[in-house]
Amino acid sequence: MLNKIENEINEFTKDIKEAKGCDEMINYVNSSYIACIKLLMFASSTFSLYTRVILFLFIASAGLLMSTIIGAIPVGLIPFLILTLLLFTLILVSTTQCRKLLIISIQNSKKEIEEK
Repeated sequence: MLNKIENEINEFTKDIKEAKGCDEMINYVNSSYIACIKLLMFASSTFSLYTRVILFLFIASAGLLMSTIIGAIPVGLIPFLILTLLLFTLILVSTTQCRKLLIISIQNSKKEIEEK
């Protein structure tokens, strides 16, 4: 999964023509977490697909957790709480890893541009 995302990110950053563009992209990625996710979804269709699936599972799990809290589903609270927290950490970890890949790829692209 990460290899395919990394390849798509590298293909995306190869299209940058100027060092100034690399600096602007790094500033945009570092500006906010939402901006980073937007750029990652634009750069990698695989990241976009996996993020949407995980987000759907997170929302469904949170809904089941709320249903157990209000008593609509007579199942234990702990399994849904653990599943929701696990999916949330999975989202954070995968986004952070892909963000690092994107920044490294942009920096490598900048080095290649400056060498020419």
